[in-house]
Amino acid sequence: MPDYTTKSKLFHLLALENRLHILDELRYGDACVCHLQHRLEKPQTYVSQQLRILKDAGVVDTNRDGVNIFYRLIDPLIRQLLDLALGPVDAQRPVDVRCPCPRCAGEKGDGNESSSI
Repeated sequence: MPDYTTKSKLFHLLALENRLHILDELRYGDACVCHLQHRLEKPQTYVSQQLRILKDAGVVDTNRDGVNIFYRLIDPLIRQLLDLALGPVDAQRPVDVRCPCPRCAGEKGDGNESSSI
């Protein structure tokens, strides 16, 4: 018999629009809070709270790079569900010129400014 409690918790994680947006952003690769904050147009505290929920659920993990903390999607089932629900990931991460983190700054310099929001 399936574990309905565990499966219900999984779908609950995906039910919130902003959490779904965060997970979609993480399909492109690691992202810092400031990048997600700008992409979602939400306050840093709200984005951090949603990331903590996803991390506590074992869906995302962190990686420190200097003073920045980057989040990454680690759950293969969530990735598979996102691919089925949202379609395949585009070739490049959308660049947001408002994000000041080092990774976004590096992406801005490669001529992709036209793909910003």
